[in-house]
Amino acid sequence: MSTHPALSGGAGWSATELRSRVHVADGAWSTVLRAAMPLPAPPAEQLNLASPQVVLELAEQYVAAGVDVLTTNTFACNRFAWQGRPEEALSLAREGALLGRAAIGAGSALLVGVLGPTGRILSVQEITNAEATAAFAESARALADGGVDAIALETFSELHELLVAVDAALQLKSGDRPQ
Repeated sequence: MSTHPALSGGAGWSATELRSRVHVADGAWSTVLRAAMPLPAPPAEQLNLASPQVVLELAEQYVAAGVDVLTTNTFACNRFAWQGRPEEALSLAREGALLGRAAIGAGSALLVGVLGPTGRILSVQEITNAEATAAFAESARALADGGVDAIALETFSELHELLVAVDAALQLKSGDRPQ
């Protein structure tokens, strides 16, 4: 059975294996991380660089609890969510993926990079489709560079923006992932 291209190099799960049972994923990254920080807590994603040990420890707890799917602490890692600071957003995304990969270690959990919306409304042209596509593509690339096995798009309230994000994420080909 061949492995699905999006999963090659990671857990090595085939599509048949993925469908063979229910898999358990982690959750509540922001909620747990913010609760662990003194008020006012920074954005959860900022902790990937500011307090990586805190993020790594939470990821390790999820892995130790037995999750099959570990997601990254990268929900708002895009240039628009970070007020036009794309370098910081991309560094946070890449580091979030690296921390997740470190937590999994030699384990078999699938690492899923999380991307959320830009915070802009495409239907009223706060940003263009091209700008949104570029933002999602560069964030997906940073997650891939950090070692994710798949991309999850979370909590989009605008279907059009979600479809733009899907298109951008699909630009990553199976051969685009570093080994």
